Amino acid sequence: MTFFITGIGSGIGEATCLHALSKNHDVIGLVRNPEKAANVIEEAKNHPGKLSLIFADLADVNLSQVVKSELNNLKISKIDALINVAGVLNPMTVSQFETSSIEKVMRVNFIAPAILIRLLVPFLQK
Repeated sequence: MTFFITGIGSGIGEATCLHALSKNHDVIGLVRNPEKAANVIEEAKNHPGKLSLIFADLADVNLSQVVKSELNNLKISKIDALINVAGVLNPMTVSQFETSSIEKVMRVNFIAPAILIRLLVPFLQK
């Protein structure tokens, strides 16, 4: 099976990625931070599954084009599951609200997953 997992740089995303790899599944991991990716790459060497990385920021308005291009470069034709783990939390009081902060939270936590679902449906249907 091939999993597309966001947020593999740390936390639940990283654990989910490594678990899938340990079960000999392939993972296409979306990660923003190259330094955090290095840790996952090192850990992945201990597992039989194959890890392919896509470096992208879920807040980037060009997310769809970046992911589409990378999937093409990786020659991916089928994905069995999409696991949207990445997210951002920006706790603040109402008096601290900044429009840019709210927009980033909405883009990363809602808009980007919706974009990825729409983009990956053809791969998931195969």
